Amino acid sequence: MNKLVTIAGAAALSLSACSNDTPAENEVEKQAEAIDEAYEADARVEEAFAKGAPNEEQIRDRADALRKEGEQIKDDLKEQADELGRDTRRMPDEARQSAN
Repeated sequence: MNKLVTIAGAAALSLSACSNDTPAENEVEKQAEAIDEAYEADARVEEAFAKGAPNEEQIRDRADALRKEGEQIKDDLKEQADELGRDTRRMPDEARQSAN
């Protein structure tokens, strides 16, 4: 899962860095949501396997940790996308056009 997150995050940020416009910022945010949803799905699978297991509490803790990790990644990516959007809006029009 971490490789997926790294690849998706890098791709989304690269896209955002190349275009530096609102659509790219929106794309990063969509990717962030998808990553968070993937972590949530993994957490639900963990919980499904936890039922009746001798180490049920540990598995549920691992599921909670997955949820928190997905949420943190989503928040970090969205924050970075917002920052890139702010930087783009601060650029003079001529520089913004040449960056695209």
